[in-house]
Amino acid sequence: MKVRGLVQLHNAVNDLARNMIDMCTLPADLTLHLVQTLASLPVDVNDELRSFLSDCPLITLSAMRHFTITGSVTELACCANAMSDLLGTISSALDEAGMLLDGAGQSCRSSLPVWLRAAALWSRLYNSRYTVDASRLRTDIETAESLLLCLTLDMTAGMLWEEDGSRQVVEDAAVAVWRHHVDALHSLSDAEQSPATAVFRRCVPDIVQSMQPLACLRLFVRAANSGLAHFLSNLNMTRTLRWYIHCVQMFDSGQCAVMTVMTLIQQASEAICSFAAKTSQSQLRSIDQTTLDALDPHIRILLQQLRNA
Repeated sequence: MKVRGLVQLHNAVNDLARNMIDMCTLPADLTLHLVQTLASLPVDVNDELRSFLSDCPLITLSAMRHFTITGSVTELACCANAMSDLLGTISSALDEAGMLLDGAGQSCRSSLPVWLRAAALWSRLYNSRYTVDASRLRTDIETAESLLLCLTLDMTAGMLWEEDGSRQVVEDAAVAVWRHHVDALHSLSDAEQSPATAVFRRCVPDIVQSMQPLACLRLFVRAANSGLAHFLSNLNMTRTLRWYIHCVQMFDSGQCAVMTVMTLIQQASEAICSFAAKTSQSQLRSIDQTTLDALDPHIRILLQQLRNA
């Protein structure tokens, strides 16, 4: 038995994921419709259905985000197929995330994929409107990296809406996670790519992906302005400079020529110059020439002087 239309649905969902404006999940009503439809398929097509769900992680992410609605589908399904199995996995991931956010340690390594663990943590935080205290979370570096991806993407969506209040609570949560895993802050445009990063790249709209370095740069500025030495002493200088270069290029090209971005770039420029003076020679010398050449002249000259000191 073969399901007709899965290829077309696969293409439609992935196209929608890349072309949405500021959402990283599908709307609740569309998610429920998709979950109900997929949960009604016979078990004979489980292999095909599993492959489809693996290739469309946006459906999993959306079902998790709207689990208060989609979770009941399992009880209504006429049989247990790959979709209903996935809902069970989502439920387990959310339970695990709830315990971790309550301060429980990881007594043993989770069997869930890294991206799914991170998505569950993000879903818990998002659905609580970030009232849950993320500072009690203790998790591994891979999960923290994926969770920070989710949080900075959420910050980016807030920037698109210019919602300073909502972005601030997300930023607070991101700082709380970042505090324990300083090297875990990445953007989807960074050269370093993990399997979890590859999954999120298939879920996130192009415009949000392109603007995410703004959120990463915003966290750097906050750390620099707050005197959080623990962050800065362990920060990857080259990665931070590449975020800055990306944001300047976006602004100069007119893709994101708004006052808030110009202000952030100015603040980041000052923070980079201040941070550079305290950076070790090994960090300074690790900055490649291509990165140096792409920097604003005043930053490039300062870094070259410090490297040669």
